Amino acid sequence: MESLLGMTIDGIPLKLGYYVVEAVNTTQMHLKVHTGVIPITVESVHQILGLPTGGIDLVKEDSLDAEDNLALFWRKHFIKALITPQDVINEIHRTKEGDIKFILNFLVLVVNTLGEYSRTGQCKTDFLTKITGVHMIPEVDWSNYIYDCIPNSEKNWKRESSRAFYAGSLTFLTVGMQ
Repeated sequence: MESLLGMTIDGIPLKLGYYVVEAVNTTQMHLKVHTGVIPITVESVHQILGLPTGGIDLVKEDSLDAEDNLALFWRKHFIKALITPQDVINEIHRTKEGDIKFILNFLVLVVNTLGEYSRTGQCKTDFLTKITGVHMIPEVDWSNYIYDCIPNSEKNWKRESSRAFYAGSLTFLTVGMQ
């Protein structure tokens, strides 16, 4: 598997990725297939990925003061100004225990793979500004969060020569099509 920035997902044919981008309708939240449409719902995110539903809606939460959220704590573990998913992967590989750094790195990687996406290749971490501590992570409605990321992922998806860049939650849609 390549880096998450220029993601090609092992086992997911490239043509399926193109098909999903062409088939997704983010206004009506469905995939158009030859037999009709497949609705995209919070429940389908939950069924496919097994992420929690119910709980805190991060999209509706306000960002907290810097001293009250996890963004600064997470960020200070990196020297570079622009942190990419590959930087997070490298940090995970260096981790020797499942401490708070590991948990946050894993969470940032998951969110940047299945939800958020930046065309610049930099990790999106705005969601961390809404989380006060690791105790809050299981209380988040992650299925709804990924669902809410789908329209931006579709807008940010791009095709470059022979490589597809899977953008955030479009990865989820591609997995769901298999």
